[in-house]
Amino acid sequence: MEEDLGAINNFAKKWLNIFQDPQTCYQDLLDNKLGPDCYKLNFEPDILPYLAISYKDMVTSYKDLEKYIHYITFPDTIGSIIYSRWVSLNKSLHNKEEVLNPENRSWFILALKRLLIISNEEVYLLEGGAKTIHLTSICNSVNYLLEAGLEQEHHLTIDLNGQVSFSTLNHPYEEILYYRTGRSQELNIGKPAANRILNAVGKYFSGNYSERLSLDAGLWYMEVVNKQGHSYFYRGSLVPVSRKENLDLSAIIRNELAIDNLYLLDGEIEADKVDRICIDYNRKVKVKARNHQEEGMVKVYRENLIIDRESESIEYIQDNGGSCTVSRKFQFKGKLGEFLDGLDSHRTFEFIHGKSSDIIENPYDLRRYKITMDLSKTGQRTIEGKFYKQGLPRNWNDFIQNLLNFMSSYDQSQILNPAIYNFMARKKGEYIYCSVSFDNSYKTYYYLTDDYSINVGDLVMVPVGQDDNLSTAKVIDIEYFKEEDVPFPLDKIKKIIRN
Repeated sequence: MEEDLGAINNFAKKWLNIFQDPQTCYQDLLDNKLGPDCYKLNFEPDILPYLAISYKDMVTSYKDLEKYIHYITFPDTIGSIIYSRWVSLNKSLHNKEEVLNPENRSWFILALKRLLIISNEEVYLLEGGAKTIHLTSICNSVNYLLEAGLEQEHHLTIDLNGQVSFSTLNHPYEEILYYRTGRSQELNIGKPAANRILNAVGKYFSGNYSERLSLDAGLWYMEVVNKQGHSYFYRGSLVPVSRKENLDLSAIIRNELAIDNLYLLDGEIEADKVDRICIDYNRKVKVKARNHQEEGMVKVYRENLIIDRESESIEYIQDNGGSCTVSRKFQFKGKLGEFLDGLDSHRTFEFIHGKSSDIIENPYDLRRYKITMDLSKTGQRTIEGKFYKQGLPRNWNDFIQNLLNFMSSYDQSQILNPAIYNFMARKKGEYIYCSVSFDNSYKTYYYLTDDYSINVGDLVMVPVGQDDNLSTAKVIDIEYFKEEDVPFPLDKIKKIIRN
């Protein structure tokens, strides 16, 4: 890694000098082998497929490069962006000297300056006080489960005027190569709050700072621009060791920002809680008229599902258009909170399968949904669309199955359950025969018992074989037989030892 950084740093120095020289012409770029130099360092000639959507224009636009370059922290990514720009210009320009027009030259100089900073292995103590910080926190270690949709990168910029810019990049799904832009927020925290943060940053990096890197943790990268406009670059592991001389930099930043779940320098996020979910479903079915003179009838069907932490209840209402309304309410005591705590406040319902605009609907059958989530810290979030697989959140099926499993564990209806009302009570003179199976086998064996406490599904100890060795079996069925009807002779059948 050290040799690679050294080579990349030398590359940046060489080509920054060349592009900053006003006498440099296109032939100089060829003679000095810009393309081969990029190739030797294993830079990608086409980085576009791997960039987040919001970052793709960096390759062609100086304005976008200037806007987002502070969030690019990997030297090989900047190198690949430079290589991709070089390849693209050579393919698109007929007049090759245009490669060095003022806009293109400025683009290369800006990119190479950034590459020079982040490939420098020397750590310089901050001088002159902090004016602006650009912090990138990358959650990319074995300590974090990088599932599709999880926030992998946090980007945070704070300046002396109190202006704050925050955004995230989410881990891609299987069919998508690039990272997706997640949360984003622009706010102003005021100069006093910004000064408290930047003064803490200045104190933190102006003393005896040394890098702490761990192989099994994520990383953070911070660029600090001092009041004279000079940049200083620092990095460290995303672990809770960012405290120095009783200065907890992450805690200070969190205390001043009204932004939930910040990785910062320690990765210690506190998840937001889901307090309430309301799902509204609306379906309109048009019935064709018998002739063109009449208007068709419209049937409206609605469903409403409310999961509420405060009342500890789940309410499910079905409205068949006025002719019939069905309502079911589950009232829990201390259990619903566990279900809601298992939901990720940012990832639940976050990603939609496709674009609703791409769905061609049957005009006679229109389906819509609206999901409203109340979060304890960040307020309310609304997701709505067309109720088809392509228009629903990607994890909709998982959410519904988990909800059904949770509800079914408490939905123990007996009045309407045929297994209950068809159950035959034992009569006088009848024996209790249990059908049991071993190791989930489909084959069952009869055993006798007089223990009323045994139920279907219980594990019991039974004697097996000529030596009557004890083995564990599962009760599959329980039946009652009179002596003359028993399926296995009473003088030969073995008894359940215990359950």
